[in-house]
Amino acid sequence: MSLYSLNEMEKDLNKLGWVYLKGRSMILIVDFIFSLISALLSSSGRLSVIESSYFINIRINISFLCLFLMLLFHYRKENILSKDIFNIEGIGLMTIIKAFIISYPIMMIGVYITDLIFTFLDLLGVTFVFDPEIFSSDNITSIATIVSTCLVAPILEESIFRGIILNILRKYGDKFAIITSALLFALIHGNIFQFSTAFTTGLWLGYLFIKTKSLTLTIVMHGLSNSLALSYVIFEIPVIINIAIKIGFGLIAIVIYFYSGKKYKLSKNVTLLEKSDTIFCRDKSIAKKQEKQYQSEIPLEITSPYECFYGQVPVRLFLMIDIAIIIIVTSFSTK
Repeated sequence: MSLYSLNEMEKDLNKLGWVYLKGRSMILIVDFIFSLISALLSSSGRLSVIESSYFINIRINISFLCLFLMLLFHYRKENILSKDIFNIEGIGLMTIIKAFIISYPIMMIGVYITDLIFTFLDLLGVTFVFDPEIFSSDNITSIATIVSTCLVAPILEESIFRGIILNILRKYGDKFAIITSALLFALIHGNIFQFSTAFTTGLWLGYLFIKTKSLTLTIVMHGLSNSLALSYVIFEIPVIINIAIKIGFGLIAIVIYFYSGKKYKLSKNVTLLEKSDTIFCRDKSIAKKQEKQYQSEIPLEITSPYECFYGQVPVRLFLMIDIAIIIIVTSFSTK
């Protein structure tokens, strides 16, 4: 593991924070413009349900494309999205089947967590309602929704959160990179209904990307997972069959996990090497210890990537934006 000074890590993570904040701001601007146009067209009766579906999906894809291009532009010299991570060598049909079988129960864990949250809030007298127009059959089954959800979204989102963000963060530890990229992935969905599912799925996709070194596989898994979620909305599956499918997938996933060969061990947090400087130390004894270890060239871990990343001003700003959006959307969905 390479050694990084605290200054280097702060500078690197601060840069990522500002770039992501700019991209997140672009998403808000695009959403505002499209929402304004949509409101004007709807009020004049010029936007049908099907046309509205196309309009919504175009807005979503353009906003995510803005974030993707923002990240790609600022990190263009680092060759983040190289051809190597799109490799399909060694990824056969069985790998895809195994990965998908494990993806399903992981996605269901997120669904169950969401259900528990809703049940708890319901006991407190807070009930959630869904907009029938958003989840109407015309909207869900439109070509725009299917293409956007099952093809465009997986490509853009995987390129952003696994291809770029996870790759940038990975130098400071695999676990940190997976958890942080999954959290950002969950927050950017902007609603409490998808948060838990997006987070658990993001954890699995991050792990899968690091294990296989293939963004192509995570794009396929993301597309299949979205297709499965969409099919549950489109088709009315009997409760008994639904339960049987979940149990079956869960049992097979457990068997695959324990009998799939070597387990992949994620790396620990990065070890930092920093010269003696009281600005990074809480007292003189720590400073002396740090100086002694630096002189003997023994690595000394003086902070964690989590503390460093989430302590950055731009990171706190976009986290506040994401949380505020979730609260606002949630408040509109309660009765």
